[in-house]
Amino acid sequence: GGCGAGPDNWGKVAGGGRASGGGGVGALGGCRLSVGGGTGGGAQAVAITAAFNGTLTAAPVTVRVWHAASVSVSVASGGRLQRIGGASGQSGCGVPLYQAAAVAVTATFEAPPLSQSAAVDVTCLATRLTSSNPSVATLVGGLVTGLAPGTTQLCVGTSCATVTVVDDEVRVLCVAAALVHDSGRTFTPNPVPTQSLSVSGEQTVSAGYLRDMQSVLRAEGAGGTVVAFAVLDDDTYFELFPWLGLRLVPSVVFKDTLDASSLSSTNANYYRAVVKQNALDAASECALEARWIDPCSGATLAVGPVGADVLLPAASNVTVAVSRDTPCNSGFTCSLTRPDDAANNLGRRTSAQLTVTLNFPGEASVVMTSDPRTRYTVVSGGDLVTVSPTGLVTARPEATLFGAAVINVTFPGYSRAAKLSGTITIRVDIVLFLAWTSTPFPPFPGSDLMFSSTLHQIACTGVYQRIVALVLVTMSDGSVHDVGSNPFLTVSSSNTEIVPDPFLLLLVWVIGGASPGTAIVTFRFGPVAFMPRPITVDDDPVIITKLQWTTTWQSMSPPTFAATADTAMITKVRAEFSDSTVFLDAVSGVDWVPVPKLLLFFSDEPEHIVMGPIGLAILLGNSYRRPVTLTVSAVPCTIAIPAHDTTEVYANLEP
Repeated sequence: GGCGAGPDNWGKVAGGGRASGGGGVGALGGCRLSVGGGTGGGAQAVAITAAFNGTLTAAPVTVRVWHAASVSVSVASGGRLQRIGGASGQSGCGVPLYQAAAVAVTATFEAPPLSQSAAVDVTCLATRLTSSNPSVATLVGGLVTGLAPGTTQLCVGTSCATVTVVDDEVRVLCVAAALVHDSGRTFTPNPVPTQSLSVSGEQTVSAGYLRDMQSVLRAEGAGGTVVAFAVLDDDTYFELFPWLGLRLVPSVVFKDTLDASSLSSTNANYYRAVVKQNALDAASECALEARWIDPCSGATLAVGPVGADVLLPAASNVTVAVSRDTPCNSGFTCSLTRPDDAANNLGRRTSAQLTVTLNFPGEASVVMTSDPRTRYTVVSGGDLVTVSPTGLVTARPEATLFGAAVINVTFPGYSRAAKLSGTITIRVDIVLFLAWTSTPFPPFPGSDLMFSSTLHQIACTGVYQRIVALVLVTMSDGSVHDVGSNPFLTVSSSNTEIVPDPFLLLLVWVIGGASPGTAIVTFRFGPVAFMPRPITVDDDPVIITKLQWTTTWQSMSPPTFAATADTAMITKVRAEFSDSTVFLDAVSGVDWVPVPKLLLFFSDEPEHIVMGPIGLAILLGNSYRRPVTLTVSAVPCTIAIPAHDTTEVYANLEP
């Protein structure tokens, strides 16, 4: 038996119960065991027989009985416990922390008349082990810990061991720690100053240094328990716990490998460490540091690495893309531009952030963009871009060309992705040139196909036509952009007395004439993209060749001007000119043209509807017998008969 078997296994016989003298000690379904003879001190043997329903089933078995002859108490390290320099005790700040030692209780068993004896560790049974001076040292679970200088006796009966606590200082050399795999090796804590530790039968080096204990974790999410010992300069050591100031800190290189942020839910005396999803290396070691930090002063008393090997599957592929935070796509390719190029005014970026993702079979993807093991190399187009160690691609300001750059992404030294690489193409483009054309203003269906740079006099009004400019820039990637409404576009006229500076109207540039002659109009977009064009203004009139009433009356079937007396409304007339240009609304749609110099208006019954000189119709009376005839005519400008048009409208006074 002994402590390995435990007291509850001593003296058990079939059917339950302890042997306690002769007679039956257990029965089940007709089975009975009988113990004959005495079990008291001095008896040499007992006889055990087995019977079934009263019938002897086997010959009697003789069992030798051993008796405890003596008991001894011993304390490791000779019972001398020293103060640990720089450390605070569990009972409070400023209270010294003393060493602890294992207490062993050994019983010597004899079985006369045999001459041999057997020593058995019965520490776990020594419930009567006491300390004569509990203020000097405390005894818990077979471990005696110093509390204050002095001497105490640990006794079982008359057998005692002396424990001496002294203020002689012993210093901490280091922390020895290891990760014990959950499903692998098991660890039996031995928090006492002895000369060896056992881990599932594996022997560690003497003086408390842990060896060959680190786990091999082969999957993300795998983990283990971290055990740590403080090694002292007298070649003893004791186990560290979180409540003593043990802390786990990720090392710099492998900070993303293991997560040890929480205590075990089943045993708060131990930290657990778990492999993260974004574990770095296929053979990471020393992913954590074990630090003994004094809970009171915060001083680090000792530091040591936590041994752990992390073996994870290799990545299957790599994805290299541009971050959504720095969009730069032009078509299917990211396109940047130089810092001084006009393309900046088109929203083109000068830099873009790459994102690099490793994809693992059966695992979540791992972002490796800023990982120190990710390497970016410009394999072509190095005169166009640079790339930072964190994947920021920037167009070179001194670049004089444009084109595509290819960036290669590799992972040297990272065994999980050592054979993988990814590439991405980044273009650098510039504005090549600017071009602009002009079409009639105001626009009308088909006007976008009529290009003109000559502004004629409109009939004989003394004012000139206007045009609208379509301004386009072409990039080196072939893309064309309308920059007419871009705030960075500028325009100027070389002679504002002939052609005033164009103005922006409803997001388009309008160019008009002021007097006969020629002026140069220049549009500019950035430092190098510009285009000058001559604009000619002449007095040769364009004549109205066709007029058409397009007024929308209150009722159109038949057309009726229905309103209260003295109501006025603006009529609408479509005018076509000899150069094929069109005014869709020659009354109110061309505000720079004086209507009385362009059109004449008549009514055959002005007592019902009267027409004003600017195309204003005023309702005066009812005309229920026949409609009123309204006529619009072009102001005579040449010897040709002026264009005209008529319409019939009923006048209807509302009550």
